[in-house]
Amino acid sequence: MPSAVVSAAMVQSLWRPDISADSITGTFGNMMVDIQGDLEIQIEKLEYNDSNVGNLLILQDGVKCLKYGVLTYDMDTKDATLIVGKQRLLGKVVKLDEPLALFDFDESTEKVNLIDIITHKCLFKERPLPIM
Repeated sequence: MPSAVVSAAMVQSLWRPDISADSITGTFGNMMVDIQGDLEIQIEKLEYNDSNVGNLLILQDGVKCLKYGVLTYDMDTKDATLIVGKQRLLGKVVKLDEPLALFDFDESTEKVNLIDIITHKCLFKERPLPIM
């Protein structure tokens, strides 16, 4: 089984217990969304150009990321809403039993970088509601 060494200094720099109670995002803004079912997006029909870049794709650290919906959440009530197309999903913000580490594996250098530590997720377990 492959293994990797993770620097303790990197873990300490990302682990922020002071903000974990108030924020669903990790130190660098990454978050986890848990939906029941499939999220079907027709990637082959998407075209990346200047006119639709704000609607379809966003660039994050030089990586093209697909924008598939709008997520809002309230840490006071622990309510979360995800709007995808013409459907609305209602969910809850829940704390993970164990923190989740997000890694980036560089195959060319065989290095593993710790990107973020995630402590909460948005859990959507109900069927979506139509938006009229």
